[in-house]
Amino acid sequence: MLFNLGTLQNISLNLPIYAYISKDQDKFMEILNDKMNICALILNKKYTIIKKRLKSKHLPLCSSLFKDNESIFNINKQNLAFNYVGLNETVKFLTNHELHENSNAFNLGKKIVREIVKISKEIAQKDSKQYVIQENFSRKVLEKFRRLDLKHFPSATKPILKENNSYYSNSSHFRKDIQIDVFERIRKQGEFQKIMKNGRNIEEILLKEIKNKNIDLAELMRIICESSDIACLKFSS
Repeated sequence: MLFNLGTLQNISLNLPIYAYISKDQDKFMEILNDKMNICALILNKKYTIIKKRLKSKHLPLCSSLFKDNESIFNINKQNLAFNYVGLNETVKFLTNHELHENSNAFNLGKKIVREIVKISKEIAQKDSKQYVIQENFSRKVLEKFRRLDLKHFPSATKPILKENNSYYSNSSHFRKDIQIDVFERIRKQGEFQKIMKNGRNIEEILLKEIKNKNIDLAELMRIICESSDIACLKFSS
């Protein structure tokens, strides 16, 4: 069976820098909209180039046919993706609180993700293409964005980052070293997944944390499945 679908291209949105520039929640939303539309132009240019290369057979493997004359790579079934970085740091700068610290910060985080989804849908309708929202999958991007922001916005960046953090938090995840009940974290992180719907956001759970707190793994999985909107889960040591 051939599953001819996937993500063709993605661009990561550096949310904290939009906050440093705007210094205001309303202005932040305006900048977010502008940046996402610029990113869409870039993604569409890449899409057009790849489509031309497929037609001209400059991508011989992808241009070849599978059984029943079905193309191995069908560009029309591929989506374009907006990744996003540093929601926690963005909220910290705009409210002086991290996502997990109070309801105002948490609700602002959800508002920003809803706006990302809304803008994405508007762009998709305008471009007649499929866009998805997902977390960034590159540690280098997290490090690069933080390093550049420390250089260009040191007075804004330094107060919201811990000294031992070499990168921004990924997508809508809480800072890793916070003290919060594992079930509460799963429940709250699931709220972001519910907003993203078809997007991808992976929640990581440390096996050491489960062991130290004598949490039954089967019970944890039951709670996740029954009372959380977490779609992707990863256990790590």
